[in-house]
Amino acid sequence: SPTTVQETLQMARESAEREQLKPIYIIDRLAGAREREILRHHGDHTINMGELDDFDLEDGERGSDMRDRHG
Repeated sequence: SPTTVQETLQMARESAEREQLKPIYIIDRLAGAREREILRHHGDHTINMGELDDFDLEDGERGSDMRDRHG
């Protein structure tokens, strides 16, 4: 079964302590509308796939890979 946020945080703290890393940042990966939609569909990432694209033309990105930038 998946680990809880608390279990994951504890593992991260232990790993960071071993590696002498500070600070630890927690990022909520369920904060966006897309992430909440996936969560409502029990983790199914295929929901509404027709609405997705890998382009950010405003920043010159033509694909999902930063190497696809032009300029």
